[in-house]
Amino acid sequence: MPSVHSTLYTAYTLLTLPARLVTWWLYYIPKSNRPNSAWSWKTAVTLQVVILLIRYRTAIRYRTPKVLEPGPDGDRFIQSSPHQLAQSGTQQPQPSPHESSSSISTQAPMYSSALDPEMDVAGDPRNSIPPSQIVLSGESAGGNLILAMLRYITTENQAIPLPRCALLWSPWVDMTIKALLEMDQHRNYKSDYIEYDFGSWGASSYFPPDWSDSNPYLSPLGSEYRLSVPLFIEVGTSEVLYDNIVLFAHNMREKGTEVELREATNGVHATFGIADTLGMSEVAIDGHARGARFNARTGGD
Repeated sequence: MPSVHSTLYTAYTLLTLPARLVTWWLYYIPKSNRPNSAWSWKTAVTLQVVILLIRYRTAIRYRTPKVLEPGPDGDRFIQSSPHQLAQSGTQQPQPSPHESSSSISTQAPMYSSALDPEMDVAGDPRNSIPPSQIVLSGESAGGNLILAMLRYITTENQAIPLPRCALLWSPWVDMTIKALLEMDQHRNYKSDYIEYDFGSWGASSYFPPDWSDSNPYLSPLGSEYRLSVPLFIEVGTSEVLYDNIVLFAHNMREKGTEVELREATNGVHATFGIADTLGMSEVAIDGHARGARFNARTGGD
């Protein structure tokens, strides 16, 4: 049953929504009023709707329900229970050629959001896939998770083979409270949807007890090292994490890691996943193409 706070906040949001929409529609007609003057009217208005939804979700601590029913996926829907934790995903019907790469993607705008793993497996999922044909891809906190896993394999458990490469879309590289508190002072604060409350909720949901928020597994910025796995990193030029991501990419390259940094012009945080909603599909398509070329250049198909 919803709490009193959730009920009241929901009512407030719904009652004020019409006035907000009219205000945004009118206010963003002049390009000079838009968070980024290069944006379309649709992008400027839609971003405000996205911000409103994220603020609402954060305020009531809404969590995406876990779906454990097949629905329209039918026989492609599979379940697994790692460590007695029920999980689900969709198995693609067509197996990949033996020599083609397999991609594992983690999508988590922040750790308070759902992680929906889907993996294209060749035949029986118990069949092994050569590490040289595995590509890791993650956006936002998913990118943070991949960086943590690569650090663990490289520094603590080298018996585990490394994947061929990793594609990181707006990876969250500094989850310290200090960094979260400084967001509203960033020049891109008004042209992005990431805010302190949302970030701190995700961080508190993820941090292990008694761990410092500057631990390299949580905040890799400032603890860069030489990684033998090539990294493709995309960052939106209008996102609030821009400076941190660019600095992280530079530092990793300085340490000897192969890094390709792609700046998504006028893109927001994790443009990879929200481009269609904001009306900037061409930015995401170009990013996908560059990521695919990077994958091919490192030995993939």
